[in-house]
Amino acid sequence: MRSTEQINLIKQTQSDPWQIENFLSTAEVENLKDYFFSKQSLLDQKSRKLGHLGLIGPEANHKGGADAIQFVLDRLQEQVGKFEVRNATFFLATQPHRIHNDDAKHLPRTFKAFTMPLWVESGNCENAKLIMFEQFYYGGPTKFLGGDSDELRNKDRGVRYDNKISYNLYNYDTVEGINDKGIDADIKTKYLSHIPPNHVEGLSILKMFDWKIGSVVGFDSLRLHCASNFRKAGISKKLGLAVFTTHKN
Repeated sequence: MRSTEQINLIKQTQSDPWQIENFLSTAEVENLKDYFFSKQSLLDQKSRKLGHLGLIGPEANHKGGADAIQFVLDRLQEQVGKFEVRNATFFLATQPHRIHNDDAKHLPRTFKAFTMPLWVESGNCENAKLIMFEQFYYGGPTKFLGGDSDELRNKDRGVRYDNKISYNLYNYDTVEGINDKGIDADIKTKYLSHIPPNHVEGLSILKMFDWKIGSVVGFDSLRLHCASNFRKAGISKKLGLAVFTTHKN
């Protein structure tokens, strides 16, 4: 777990999430999309299953990835200032991501994460959302699963290391910002039908961003977030570019 001092340093750079439309030109989007699909043959079986093409970081799949997105990184730093990239990857999602944060297990001084929508297969992009919650978690890379029953919720499960990538959190006592605002039933039905109701108990939504091709959504890596159920909206796949950063200082 991070120290109070480390958490306070991270909090100094936190802000509301935002979206910039037309961050990438149509030609740039097409070039990035073509780059991903041209490199799919380089992926190992695990990476193909996950739909990830790592460009920078410990899970980078091939050389040259950093050069392919350097113009994106330069443009991002014009928006938020200098940072160090700890991970950058293309991701081809066939199922919506559930509630999680974008931390790293070595607990760096995490900064911003950026998601850039590049493509969808079938469906309408306006019916796919990137959902940002008001809550934060500072204890490592985590999936937020709530309690599946009173018995499970009352057990002192804490966090459990799962699949060497992230923890599962069943009890939200250590999540910052838990409240009783709740989430509107129509939002749960339309966008969060893939999330069990008990997984969002105590959570509240700050913003929902359209999966708008060519835009960028910037947010704090430790903010809880998830994808909407884009499968319900008729989208079978979506491709994006994600960049995860640490603070330069």
